[in-house]
Amino acid sequence: MPDRKISPRTVPRSASAREAVRLVPLGGLGEIGANCLMLEQRAGEALELLLVDCGATFPNDDYGVDYLHPRFDHLLHRLEDPTSRLLGVVLTHGHEDHIGAMAALARSVFRSRAQIAALHVWGAPHAVALTRHRFQDEGVAYRDHDDDAASTAEPCVVFHVVDPRTPFSLGSYELEMIRVTHSIPQAAALSIQTRAGRIVHSGDFKLDPQPSDGELTDESRLSALGDEGVALLLSDSTNVLRDGHTGSEREAAFALDRIVGEAEQRVVIGLFASNLHRVRAVADACQRHGRHLCLLGRSVRKHVEVARALRLVDWPSDLLVSPETASDLAPENVAYIASGTQAEPRGSLRRIASGIHPSLRLEPGDVVALSSRIIPGNERAVHRMVDDLMAFGVRVRTSRTDPDIHVSGHAYRGEQERLIELLRPRAFIPVHGTRMHLARHAMLARDLGVDQVLTLVDGEVAALDRATGLGRDGAVPAGKVATNAGLVLDEETLRERRKLGRCGVVTLTVVRGVGDLVLTVYARGVPSYDEVVALAARSARRALEGPPRAELAGERVRRAVRQALGDLLGERPTVDVSVLDMRPEPALRKPRGDGKEEG
Repeated sequence: MPDRKISPRTVPRSASAREAVRLVPLGGLGEIGANCLMLEQRAGEALELLLVDCGATFPNDDYGVDYLHPRFDHLLHRLEDPTSRLLGVVLTHGHEDHIGAMAALARSVFRSRAQIAALHVWGAPHAVALTRHRFQDEGVAYRDHDDDAASTAEPCVVFHVVDPRTPFSLGSYELEMIRVTHSIPQAAALSIQTRAGRIVHSGDFKLDPQPSDGELTDESRLSALGDEGVALLLSDSTNVLRDGHTGSEREAAFALDRIVGEAEQRVVIGLFASNLHRVRAVADACQRHGRHLCLLGRSVRKHVEVARALRLVDWPSDLLVSPETASDLAPENVAYIASGTQAEPRGSLRRIASGIHPSLRLEPGDVVALSSRIIPGNERAVHRMVDDLMAFGVRVRTSRTDPDIHVSGHAYRGEQERLIELLRPRAFIPVHGTRMHLARHAMLARDLGVDQVLTLVDGEVAALDRATGLGRDGAVPAGKVATNAGLVLDEETLRERRKLGRCGVVTLTVVRGVGDLVLTVYARGVPSYDEVVALAARSARRALEGPPRAELAGERVRRAVRQALGDLLGERPTVDVSVLDMRPEPALRKPRGDGKEEG
């Protein structure tokens, strides 16, 4: 990282430690996604722990990993100390990179030696509702804080719904949620009063002057906090590389209305399922242009279900139609919303582009509009998906053809400057971004006169001291844990899956002792199938010419086949060998009456 304007020192261990708060990033610093920040501060003899968000990230490859979550080693280590107390988790909003690992966290905490009976979670109604849905999917017990606690005997998550500008206390922390605009409803920044002073966490935000839901970022409250004094600002760095200000969500709504109005046949709008502002814009356009709306994809249906339950949308009862009904409508009378804009293999858009979606097959003259950005790393897959869509003779509209079709939900550089000017913090830590994002955001804070600026990545700990300010305070274990269907996939399992995907597998079964030797060879995921099977069989037979012991024979066969196939293919596939020795065991000699064996 570049030199700091005023280099924060390493915090000395002293009596002032009781007036300090430690900040431990478990995810989201030095990367995009998996946001999770842990705060620690003393309250008497107790060490009080508080988490801000607990999000997931997703793999770039497909080896059966559902999602990746932060390592919780440090938290679980803290909980082994009986003087440590986990107060709970505060959610800034309901995106997967902020709530997606909540189920994994709950399972880890409930299985820990701390024997925690309840994990308390605070958030806005929308974030809480989405987290409930995730718990239903992953089988995690939960209840609302005003429910009868006796109704849940097993450990469970306890939800607390919080409104903006409503202070609440968690142990020695005083908190308040401040409304911010983002690409999801009810997003919030956090004011956290600690023993070392007030910390403001921006969450994900933008300063949209015309949000489609009318909910402006609460700049007056942010300015008031600045007047009261902010010791430390943690601010979203996602778009720090972009100058100026991000576009308004109303611009994207106007663009979608134009595209729906111009379409002469079917129109399919691809978007992020969580962007309810965009979903609502498409629904409004359908009503203006006389179309019904069909939702394709489990995730978009879930988000609409939650929004309707919270009365965040109010649509005519006949606007939404099922895929079966939509297929019977004239093409000019229906529009579709499809999730999977990043060409996820199981996403609706990818299946539509491959011609295998059970509810929709495109025809020449249809329109597909992608109201989304390409997340870095997905470019090749998305471009291939667009090519496959165009092969149907449809018109594909993206931000290249219609620049106003998508606007970001994250602040550009000009808005990040404005937040610093509103809060006037004494210290600054950039969050939510790669090392490049964090470094550029740190430079911006220095240029604006912030005295102490510190850049961290996951696992690097900072301490904020009331007397001496911000400094480094060691490091803790950090990294990612892969999960599948709620189960942890360790590194050895992932390594095996990668190898199987890269090199394939050859399976040999050897049966001997029943006449001629019987050898069966199967191969999966290898080229030159017939040649591979024949070579594996020859190599196995040569290896079996040695000693008859089955356990030795199996290993000899495996090594010989791997070597031969490595020479043929350039890489050695996984080779599994089973040797079944059907020869009868030698008969035991019967003992004599005196207990001695006959011989």
